[in-house]
Amino acid sequence: MAAEITPITKDEVPLLLELIIELARFERLENQVEATVEVVTDSLFGPRPAAGAFDYEVDDFGALADALGCAAGRAGSLNS
Repeated sequence: MAAEITPITKDEVPLLLELIIELARFERLENQVEATVEVVTDSLFGPRPAAGAFDYEVDDFGALADALGCAAGRAGSLNS
C-alpha cells in the first residue's frame, strides 16, 4: 500500500472545513460549528499557528480500510 502524508496547504483549507462540518453533522453538532475558512486558515497558517493538519493520500482505499478495521478491532478488544 503506497501512502503519503503531507501538511495541508492553504488551498486545502476549504475542504478541511467541509470535513469538519461533515463530522459535526454526523455527530449532530453542526449547529455548534462557528469556524470559517478565514478562522481555520489563521489557526493553521497565521503568525502563531494554534493547530496543524495533514493530508493522508493512499492509492488503495480497500487496503487502508482493512488496516483501519484491524486497528479498530484491536482497540476494541483492549476495552473489553
